[in-house]
Amino acid sequence: MMSRSIVTCLLLATTAEATASCEVYHKVVSTTCAEACLNATVGICPRVLVIKGGHLTADSCKSVGFTVPNGTVDQKAGPCGKILFDNYLKPSSSLAAAAGGVSDLPLSTFDGAPKTTQKWAVTDDPVMGGRSHSTFNEADGVGMWAGTVAIVPFLHAPGFCTIRTGGVGVSSSFPDVSGTKKLKMMVRSNSTSILTEFSLTVETKGGVTPNGRQGTYSGNITIPNTGKWTEVESEWSNFFFEWRGEAVKGPKLMTQLNEITQIGLSTYFPGKVGTFGLEIKSFSAGN
Repeated sequence: MMSRSIVTCLLLATTAEATASCEVYHKVVSTTCAEACLNATVGICPRVLVIKGGHLTADSCKSVGFTVPNGTVDQKAGPCGKILFDNYLKPSSSLAAAAGGVSDLPLSTFDGAPKTTQKWAVTDDPVMGGRSHSTFNEADGVGMWAGTVAIVPFLHAPGFCTIRTGGVGVSSSFPDVSGTKKLKMMVRSNSTSILTEFSLTVETKGGVTPNGRQGTYSGNITIPNTGKWTEVESEWSNFFFEWRGEAVKGPKLMTQLNEITQIGLSTYFPGKVGTFGLEIKSFSAGN
């Protein structure tokens, strides 16, 4: 009978041999690269069969520019069992610059900078009989949004006010912000403002409902009416998908950060009636 020490040595040798024989492969799907180190056999299957069936490519995700860790996933491999993949995102060149000392990636400013100056438009509640209204102007490097949310008589409920980039015949361009965690806004609320609850909004190229309608991702924020500049933020993972105020099924925003087409700000809905007055310096993506 083998001694315990001999058995242990054999197990360690077998493990070391299996580890040494594993080779790294990856597969890129949309904005994510999945990577795994595969042994000569995966379950009951030879490695070559798994590589062919999974359309895997030799070498690491880093070799094709995906360097931002994004969790792990257990992938079924048919009769071969499961493979644990490490996921990576591809940072944009702007995010690479951020690693050199810039804390956040600017998305929209009001200072005339060519890459971040956007066209903004007001959209107040279109519901029958809606009476909410707001105005938006730009001066001295800030965007100024003020208005009143009122009761919609037809619904006996508060309406809403919204500003967003773009508009009829106007397109917006945003960088790939994959790898960031939050949408941030530098803002100051007038001390006489009544409303403090708002929502940051985002639209993406792939953010459509199951029936093909353009949906909106919303992340709730609170803007204190202290009259002082403050940074408010909402994590991408906390944004919910909606269409005209109703929650609907759709892709996670975290998978859409490379194709943002519009950002905006809305009074919280359904919320309260009252006035508000905001000054906005910037919108940015960061960690």
